Amino acid sequence: MITIPKLYRCIFCGRLKKHENSYYNNERIGLCHECFSKLELTPKPFSFEGTRGIDYLVSPIFYSGKIRNVIIDYKFHGNRAFSDILSYLLCDLTKDMIHLSKFDIVIPVPISKHRYNERGYNQAALLAKPFAEYFNVPYSDDILLKIKETKRQSRISRAERFTNVQGAFKACENLTGRKILLIDDIYTTGGTMSACADALISMGAKNIAGVSLTLTEKRKNIFNIMY
Repeated sequence: MITIPKLYRCIFCGRLKKHENSYYNNERIGLCHECFSKLELTPKPFSFEGTRGIDYLVSPIFYSGKIRNVIIDYKFHGNRAFSDILSYLLCDLTKDMIHLSKFDIVIPVPISKHRYNERGYNQAALLAKPFAEYFNVPYSDDILLKIKETKRQSRISRAERFTNVQGAFKACENLTGRKILLIDDIYTTGGTMSACADALISMGAKNIAGVSLTLTEKRKNIFNIMY
């Protein structure tokens, strides 16, 4: 009797692979070792200077190469199932950052109702919930809302990105003294996270750190955070 090996499809290279050649897979799709080895990781400890309202940013992968295509497919082409691999990647690469478990709440960057109805899911929320479970931090996707429809950040200039999202978010709960982790898939200029931070701080948030799976700029302001 011939035994047919179980295969999964790597979402990065698109090839069918044997399970032993896997950084991670869920038996249907995954990330192979070859593609994982080609990811451009940011310098450890993955910690970068934040923008307005964001104390610091944790981001393990540069938004380049094949992960860029994967995130575009995940975010804009309805490939919701990719969240399983991407959330695992985020958790695994940050697993040694024990300080992330000391925050009070994990909140995803929200999208508007129109964008949610169009897409069917919030890509940041699908990364944030497993992340919160991994670090054993409470999770909420209804404390922070996007109340204003904005232009897509990817389609406007750097100069416009901060003004585009100004006043676009609203916090709906008293957050006095709370330490918050704000989660997103891509960090570019920090305009979106800063606008979210403005809303959270207005309701009393004490500290806000950002976590993004990918980072578009190779920032020079890399620093070690002491805990």
